[in-house]
Amino acid sequence: LWRLSISRIMVFATLGTMLLNPYTIGLSLFVFTDMPMLCCLMLLLFGLYSSNTAIMVVASLCGLLFRQYFIFAVVAVGVVTFARYVSGRKTEDLLRFVLLTASAIPLLMLAILWHGLAPPSGLAAWVLTREPTFRLEGLVLYVALLAIYSAPIVYIQRAHLKFTRKR
Repeated sequence: LWRLSISRIMVFATLGTMLLNPYTIGLSLFVFTDMPMLCCLMLLLFGLYSSNTAIMVVASLCGLLFRQYFIFAVVAVGVVTFARYVSGRKTEDLLRFVLLTASAIPLLMLAILWHGLAPPSGLAAWVLTREPTFRLEGLVLYVALLAIYSAPIVYIQRAHLKFTRKR
């Protein structure tokens, strides 16, 4: 992590933000599939940074099977990979993009098998109403928490960018 980072302060800010997150306590006390998904996220980013296609694809495939909302990370890495291809026209980047897209096939097959995004038995146990619902409060909370938790990292990165521009 030290070698991959911009600065040691950035590493401490990132780790501090993760440790101060109230969600971390729940992850430590209860059995969730979030921890393996977070490990897959780290592997996905490491694969992107090191241009290791195998690590990226395996991390994407496993992360999607652990948690479906991992798709946001896969899409973000896919956009970066495709942008690399467009800017450099390297065949490896196009192959990475195609394989990253193909890593969603197992989740797609499960969705077809389940006739939805979750098995019917799980939906019966977890969902109180049959009709799909959207709760605006949840979206507002997630957006607010995203801003709060990223504020220290954004501040440090902003200071770093100002420092490098003055040189």
